[in-house]
Order: sequence, then C-alpha cells, then structure tokens
Amino acid sequence: MNKIIKVALPKYLVVLSFVYAISLPFISGVSKVEEIGIVLDSRFALLAIIVFSNTYHIEVSMRTSQIYYLMTSEYISMDLLKRVVTKFFFIMLLFLFSYFGYMIRRPYLLIGQTHLDLFINSILVISVNILLWGMLAYFFVGVTSNLWIGISIILTIWFFFISTIAKKLPVYMNVFAYGHMKDLGMSKYDLYIGKTLSLMLAILLFLINRKLSERSPCR
Repeated sequence: MNKIIKVALPKYLVVLSFVYAISLPFISGVSKVEEIGIVLDSRFALLAIIVFSNTYHIEVSMRTSQIYYLMTSEYISMDLLKRVVTKFFFIMLLFLFSYFGYMIRRPYLLIGQTHLDLFINSILVISVNILLWGMLAYFFVGVTSNLWIGISIILTIWFFFISTIAKKLPVYMNVFAYGHMKDLGMSKYDLYIGKTLSLMLAILLFLINRKLSERSPCR
C-alpha cells in the first residue's frame, strides 16, 4: 500500500494540493453555507485535473514504463485502479479540510436548510466531478502522450464549463450546474440525473484509460 501511495501521490503533489485546499476558504469567501459546495465544485475539479494527470504518465517521467509494460494486463488494471482510488480519497480528504475551513468562518444558514443536507449534496456533487475531471485529465494525457499538452487541453475545457457560455448547454451536460440550479430551472432530480450520467462517463473513461495505458506509445 505504501508503494501505491508513493507513486500515486508524490510528496510535491501532496504539499501543493494541501496548501491549495486550505487556502481556498481565505481566497474565495462565502457568506452563506449553501455557497460552500458551489465554490468548491469547480475548484476541486481543477485540483482533480492536476492530481490525476500523472496517473500513468508518472511511469514515463520516472522512465519505468518499459518495466511496467512487462507486467500482466490484470496487474496493470488493478494497479491503476488502486492509484485512482488513492487519488480520489486523498482529494476527498482535502475537500473535508476546505469545507470545514469555510464553516469555521461561520457563514449563515438560510431558513429551511440544514447543515447535513447541504453537506451531503456537496459531497455527492463534488465527488462525481472529481472522478469525471480526473478521468478526463488522465485520458487527454494518455491520448497526447504528453503531460503538458494533455493538461492544457483539459484546462481549456474546464475554463469553458465555468464560463457563462456553458449555461446555454442542456442541463444534463452542464457539469457545474449545482451553483446555477435556480437560474437553469433545475430540480434536485435533474441534478442527480446529470451526476449519474457524469459518473457513467467517468467509469467509461477509466476503462478507456486502462486500455490506453496498456498500449501507450510512450512505452
């Protein structure tokens, strides 16, 4: 397990991610509890892009891809899955730090809302977006066989989805619709359908990424 953690989460990535997460409550202030999840949604999607981008590419940067290629397909698949799971729970842990960092600043709760309901909604929405954007980053780095080109492509897509143009997309395609539900006329049911589709896409991308890693020209 220690080996998986060391490969999935290099020390520099852990330090930078931690600093980023604990800085958010001071950089992006909120006045209401319901705004916490909205603010963290796109911010943690961005963090997922950075953290997941090297899921396989680290083998290339460490020049161990030739050795990795000698492993069986079953070993590679399980190893990559462990890396993805490790990265996911690491980011979710950072999300908890950020969320409660905001709570320390005592934003107010609107009548009819509960802390538990807003917290659960935030976890559901953000966890799916972490997987989706993480798998997209993994995918584009794998397709281009270049870390920086892959990250540049996915960051361009991320900027598009946080722009006002994205609000014109069908509600199920707007991955950051959580903060605009009233403007888009969305219900929680619509939101959950969209997140279910996003989760299905993330799983599909993982399966594609696994195949890309097995046949990567970087090797």
